[in-house]
Amino acid sequence: MGVTFSDLGNGAWRESFLVQHANANIFFGVADRKGASGKLENCLTVGCLWVDIDFKMVPEEEARQLVTAFPIRPSIALRSGGGVHAYWLLRERLAVDDLTLLPALRGLAALLRADRAAAEPARVLRVPGTRNFKYDPPREVVITQFHPDQRVALAEILRHLPAPGEDNGHRPTFRMPVQIIEGARNDTLYKLGRSLKAKGLTPQAITATLEIENAQRCAPPLAQAELGDLVAHVIEQPDRPRSDPALGPEAANGAPGPEVPSPVSWTLHDGAATWAFPALAYLVDDLLPHKGLVWWGGLPKRGKSLLLLYVCLCIAAGRKEVAGHFPVQSRPRILYVSEEDGGGRLQARRDDILAAWGADGALAPGAICFVIRPHLDLFNAAHVRWLRETCLREHITVLVLDTWTALSPGADPVGAQDQTRLAQVVAALCAAIDGLVIVVDHSRKNRPDGALLSSADILGPSQKWQRAEHIVMLDALGDGRRLEVFLESKDAEGSRFFLDRAARASGMEKFTYAGTVTAVVEASREKGASNRAKVLDTLRRIAPVSGSAVSIQALQVAGLDLSRDTIRAHLAALIREDKAGALGTGKATRYWGVVNAPEMPASLKPGYPNE
Repeated sequence: MGVTFSDLGNGAWRESFLVQHANANIFFGVADRKGASGKLENCLTVGCLWVDIDFKMVPEEEARQLVTAFPIRPSIALRSGGGVHAYWLLRERLAVDDLTLLPALRGLAALLRADRAAAEPARVLRVPGTRNFKYDPPREVVITQFHPDQRVALAEILRHLPAPGEDNGHRPTFRMPVQIIEGARNDTLYKLGRSLKAKGLTPQAITATLEIENAQRCAPPLAQAELGDLVAHVIEQPDRPRSDPALGPEAANGAPGPEVPSPVSWTLHDGAATWAFPALAYLVDDLLPHKGLVWWGGLPKRGKSLLLLYVCLCIAAGRKEVAGHFPVQSRPRILYVSEEDGGGRLQARRDDILAAWGADGALAPGAICFVIRPHLDLFNAAHVRWLRETCLREHITVLVLDTWTALSPGADPVGAQDQTRLAQVVAALCAAIDGLVIVVDHSRKNRPDGALLSSADILGPSQKWQRAEHIVMLDALGDGRRLEVFLESKDAEGSRFFLDRAARASGMEKFTYAGTVTAVVEASREKGASNRAKVLDTLRRIAPVSGSAVSIQALQVAGLDLSRDTIRAHLAALIREDKAGALGTGKATRYWGVVNAPEMPASLKPGYPNE
């Protein structure tokens, strides 16, 4: 086996080398080197993290599932002939003596069941485009995934890895990863439970801890029945003797071993049996569910935060209904996290909303609490833990996160990977507090003409809002005093309705129900038909007058309380329906009403005004 070196920029020489040695196993050093040695002491920096998974140790399908389940997909992947090599390109090169490099490599190897021997900086790996001569016939080394522009910060990968244990000849100290991905949940929770039992915790304490960690860290959390079986196994399994380093690496690293498999069990629901699952329960009828994840979206400056604040204050102040229409069914405690709006704006809005209720608008202490511009980051495990622990300690079961982008400053707002991870975080929060989490988010600009308001308007990839059980979308119409609201739920039919918003400092109820979209449109049509009939009746009673402006003024004087533009539109519609006549053009136009004109439904004539 020979070793040779080339400058990083000398691509032509490397291509020539590959051609000359096409019938040999060829490897490359992942780290760049100094001098003429490939040893660790000559390694300088690395530009990626990597794993080497051997299909002899991990079946190919299982390996694929493990890599796919990891939240950050590799930048480059290749088939090595007998396994897979995966690389995560880093945004910045890392010195080989950096204290975080080796734990990151070993953490990836442990999580993805890769070769631990390959998890060291001096490692050499197979070159794509060559052949693996360990097999007869030789197998091609081929790239299967290539995204060289997809780079990641080391901290992002470390966030998903278990912390390294102590290596002192005893079992390593168990450390929980910030997030437990699907495929590692049973094993990780089992290890946590066994470590708690080893410390002498009671079965009740072990159960409570595993339930909380399952809800907070697992994405998605284990089902309650499956978790219950796992907890029982943790508690009932006899303690194993302390491992002896002489027994080998498996005993020394504290792994449960094959004799203690992670339990897997699911409940079977007989289709012929009587089921007793609870029906969908509402916090606010036909508006907010009692539990679950809600996405609350709309364009900036369209009133989405104002409306949600109003709804929360209705609940906290004991109002019977929201907007005079939606009954409030319960009074949970609320935590409102406001990252965009400061204290002054929130205070003015709160006082303006409460002013309309007078003495009935008094808030009970603790009914709703605010965290104002905390610079909270949903990618920060400590921040998320504070939210969870605060809600549990204060018995808060409604959590508002306003807004999504402001509370995830380091995330790519349109990146599927970041948004999926964030959605997993809030879904776990929702499960942990066993209540309702409402995410305020921005929608896309420039909705196509004629397109209806829908969940598709939410900014960014659909992976984030698809975790929600309930979606509320808003848009403002005209001068902003009327809001269109679209509701979509996994458990109920969707609906569309309008809300009217009172002016600031008017002393009126901030929002009032204006009816469904269908009802409002029908009422508008009826109003338009009635006004058009009034225009025709008035036109028949007055003598034809010369001049368009004079004619319209004459109609207004005759008692029509309509604007000039509206009267002009009705006149045009009446002429199209042969109920009115006109002679001349421009200012000299003369109008008159046709007596005994045939009645024709206005809906059959295009372009009639709904006013």
